[in-house]
Amino acid sequence: LRSSINNEQYVNEILEKHAQNWTIERISILDRIIITIAISEFIDFPSIPPKVSIDEAINLSKEYSTDKSSDFINGVLDAVYRDFKSNNKMNKIGSGLL
Repeated sequence: LRSSINNEQYVNEILEKHAQNWTIERISILDRIIITIAISEFIDFPSIPPKVSIDEAINLSKEYSTDKSSDFINGVLDAVYRDFKSNNKMNKIGSGLL
């Protein structure tokens, strides 16, 4: 929770970059929360594999958000993951985490 709160501003900047054709205000609050949690896990939790964070975010959206949210969240998080990985913005440890 603390990580998500601390990263909120940074995540909003990332969302503006990767959520093509979407402004922050147009993204549902629940979807923003789910995305914030996943991106915070990318940044602050080196032992959680990024693909696990993405899968969990998709599952949360299927359970609690709209029918189209899972596709949107998957697309945004996949783009963020690729950006972070190519720019060495994630510091993951352990076997099989990247």
